[in-house]
Amino acid sequence: MKNIAFLFLAIFLFIGLFSCVNKTENATNNKIETPIALQDDKSLKNYSTIRSNLTEELYQELVTKSPELKKLEEDLETNRPKSSEINDKFSIYNNKSEGYYTSTERIANSISDSLLRNRIITILLKSKDMYAKKTDELTSLLKQISINNLTLSDHHLVLKILLTLPVIGKYQTDNLPDQKEIRELMKEQENLIKQLDKLTPKY
Repeated sequence: MKNIAFLFLAIFLFIGLFSCVNKTENATNNKIETPIALQDDKSLKNYSTIRSNLTEELYQELVTKSPELKKLEEDLETNRPKSSEINDKFSIYNNKSEGYYTSTERIANSISDSLLRNRIITILLKSKDMYAKKTDELTSLLKQISINNLTLSDHHLVLKILLTLPVIGKYQTDNLPDQKEIRELMKEQENLIKQLDKLTPKY
């Protein structure tokens, strides 16, 4: 009988220990699954800061866990300065030509012989027109680069929103506050109201 009792006790202790281990593991897993940005150790004093940066924080956590997203962010970071570099290169080139035409037009207008002056101005206008045609395609391409930059920015923002929506959705489902505590407080308030009414003289 003692052996049977000891066996039952050993089984009971084993089940209890296994249950505790499972609970600990589940609690640990839940903590890991909850993004750092959504964990409850955030200070309430920083609530407004957290609220304004939360989408970015959640997205950056996703980036650290996804090689594909990490590669995308690296590619975007590499691409960003390129359009400025190209625009700067064209501006330097274009400013020299524009500067040249500005100075030569001023010089041409100072020619006292009107026939000669008009002839030179016509030649300059023709050259300026040829330059405009020569750079027309380049200007069009640079405009498209500017449009593409805006499109890239818009699509990047959309990606961040759509990827973080399921994360906040899971948090909302997993961490929905229990109504029991709220209902108990409400009941307590209603009882206090009744007590107040009972003890308050008629008026």
